[in-house]
Amino acid sequence: MPRTKTLRLPPCPPYDLEAAESWLEELASRGLHLARDGFFAGVAVFERGEPRTPRYRLDAAPRQAGLMDENGGDPDPAERELSAAAGWDYVARRGQFYIYRAEEAGAAELHTDPAVQALRLRALVRRQRSAVLSALIWLLVYPPLLLRGRLLLTALELGTPLFLLVCAAALLLLGGSVRAFLSLNALRRRLKNGEAPDHEKNWHTGAVRWYLNRFALAALVCFLAAVLLVRWNAAATREDRRPLEAWAGSLPFASLGELEPESAFTREDWLGVDGYSLRADLLAPVNIQWTEHGTFGPPASGSGGLYVEYHETASPWLASRLREELLRADRFMAALPLFWKRAGLIALPLPSGAERFDFAAAYRDRTHFPTLLLQKGCRVLRVTFYRNGENADEAAWLRRIADAFWEA
Repeated sequence: MPRTKTLRLPPCPPYDLEAAESWLEELASRGLHLARDGFFAGVAVFERGEPRTPRYRLDAAPRQAGLMDENGGDPDPAERELSAAAGWDYVARRGQFYIYRAEEAGAAELHTDPAVQALRLRALVRRQRSAVLSALIWLLVYPPLLLRGRLLLTALELGTPLFLLVCAAALLLLGGSVRAFLSLNALRRRLKNGEAPDHEKNWHTGAVRWYLNRFALAALVCFLAAVLLVRWNAAATREDRRPLEAWAGSLPFASLGELEPESAFTREDWLGVDGYSLRADLLAPVNIQWTEHGTFGPPASGSGGLYVEYHETASPWLASRLREELLRADRFMAALPLFWKRAGLIALPLPSGAERFDFAAAYRDRTHFPTLLLQKGCRVLRVTFYRNGENADEAAWLRRIADAFWEA
């Protein structure tokens, strides 16, 4: 049995109703007629038949279709009856447009007065303007607020190339929304001035550009979704973490055992969180996260933990921006309630010799752990630690952390 239906990719965006009308009419002259199934996931469904020369017209929907729409997104029954009486049968919906078809050549135009059609478009233009504003908020305002100003840190966490691709996808989506608004508003102005729409517009001229745009955006979104899924799975399974014993060579900062050089030290992995990750990036060739726990023997006693974030950036300017973001992130977290209290950062005395660094800050975070944030040229170090037991000397640890970073 021969196939009675076929699929086609529209060669124009939904808001270019003039190109869509001429495209549908050209396919009808080849024997392909838009089916009642209409458009689904960006694809149009056509029924094979005898070549005919109907007219297609796209009419702006008066309201945005929703999942709970009683008409399923179709026009009101009364509106469909009036259109059918004038020779125009409702066929399908594409985006925010109703698609009507007239088989009889003598049927009057669906809208004989361009000004009336302009009024129909006015509500759609307003909705599209709201969509542009929403896109600006969601793509340009909301992410920086959600990231708490940690744009550089986020780029390093994702990887700069991937971060730029995410930004490119966001700008492409925003650009599409802006183009839709400008195109619809321009058409509305033409209709308002009494100019009739071009029902025979040459849709071939922009088809290749539209196909390339859609394919590029779809490929980019699929690629980003796949990469982010892999990254999320790696983070959830801790596949990017290596055991501390696997580190080869010297560290650019002090390890936990080096903070008590006169005492015996034994590593004890706490809840399986110990380990390190080492990543390279265009903006920061070296990025290390290091987590270490252990116990101390005589002459010291007790236990301790060390949480290190280390970066070597491509320039001192990037290093200064990075330590600003790290400090801003700590301030933001400290401002959040913890156990119904707002702690805030508590300043600590800087270790001796702190003036030799480009930047130095010491404070207790929201969990009351001491933190030391240092910048020296292109290098940035943030160390948070805890120390339990007798002879615990936090000031000595802060000094030894600073000395080791300076000497590395």
